[in-house]
Amino acid sequence: MNDFMELAATSYPKVFYHSLKQVKNNHDAADITQNTFIKALMHFSKIRDPASLEPWLFTICNNEIKQFFRNAKKTSMIQENEFQAVESPTPYKDEDYDILYSAIDNLSYVQRQVILLKYFGGYTMHELAIILAVNLSTVKSRLYEARKTLKRLLDTQAITPSLQKERRDALMATLNLCEIGAVTIPCMSLHAQKQLVQCAKDNTKLSTAILSELANIPTGQAFMEACNGKLSYEELLRILACCDDSLLYRIGGLSFQTWRNAIGNPLVKDVTALYKTGGYIDSVEPIIYVKSIRDTCIWYKKYLNWDDGGASDDNDCERGHAIICPYTPEGTHNNYGHFKGFHLRCGGSGDITNAGLFVFVSGLEGLRTDIADKGWGKISDIFDGGWGTRSFRLTDLNGLVIEFCEWM
Repeated sequence: MNDFMELAATSYPKVFYHSLKQVKNNHDAADITQNTFIKALMHFSKIRDPASLEPWLFTICNNEIKQFFRNAKKTSMIQENEFQAVESPTPYKDEDYDILYSAIDNLSYVQRQVILLKYFGGYTMHELAIILAVNLSTVKSRLYEARKTLKRLLDTQAITPSLQKERRDALMATLNLCEIGAVTIPCMSLHAQKQLVQCAKDNTKLSTAILSELANIPTGQAFMEACNGKLSYEELLRILACCDDSLLYRIGGLSFQTWRNAIGNPLVKDVTALYKTGGYIDSVEPIIYVKSIRDTCIWYKKYLNWDDGGASDDNDCERGHAIICPYTPEGTHNNYGHFKGFHLRCGGSGDITNAGLFVFVSGLEGLRTDIADKGWGKISDIFDGGWGTRSFRLTDLNGLVIEFCEWM
């Protein structure tokens, strides 16, 4: 994780300025930069080639910029232009900033580098000497010449902004908290983890039970210092987004009151909503599309004694959905997490090859939006999937129907 902190420290000015050139707004660029690094942290462990780190980071940044323009268009704030990786025009027109950024672009590489690192990255003179591998007097000389050139280009007083040091420092603190929290929280007991969630939701200081456990965890003290003894719910979600998915499900749970009435995992849904991850996969289950659900259920029950959940006796067939399970022990449906069987949907040809998949997720709307934004057109609107679910259908390039479902 130290490698990531080093990457964040050295790449922040580049990512921020790259974002700034697109949106021409300091606040929005800082938000994009923050989201870029936090999403990168979530998936940093998957990177194997160090040489690909910075290109990968800018790929995430470009996706965040695209999403910024999509969101702005949806809220009628701006008209979306086709995004280009480096020099795309932007809808924002702030004359002072436009003049400044144009002037910076016209500096030599050496002068532009020192200006960006100093005023956009917030580095001190001594830090600049280390980064640029020159002595302190050279840094001062380069900065002096860069300011003088910039002043001449602007034909006014130099207005180099020093607005990003606080945001950069805040981001580094956030990344540090995520790093330590992602190591510490999995070491806590389930009881303490649930208390931690409640303290974060209530915005109260950490309970005595939590503090007692942290005292016995090697990184517990560092975690306490990073959060100052108190976590906001958003801070907790950021940490959990960097953890293994299984931890989210362990803490948040998935309560099935009956096999037809499931309560989803609010913690997972909140993480997906915050970072628009496109959803977490809960399970993947097969679907068979048939001409008649009732006839199919009756056949399986008569000849194989496979459980249809009473679908042939009630109105489930009218809703076009039933489940076949190849066992009948009493109460098996209450443990839906170990479901074994398949789903039936109306609309098939009767051919067994006319099949599909149920994929249960958290973050259904974000997932559908992401697929649609990428240009795939064979996708339905979100609809009531029955039995307490919302769904949408996607047909892949081979004609396989995948129905994504989320418990309501």
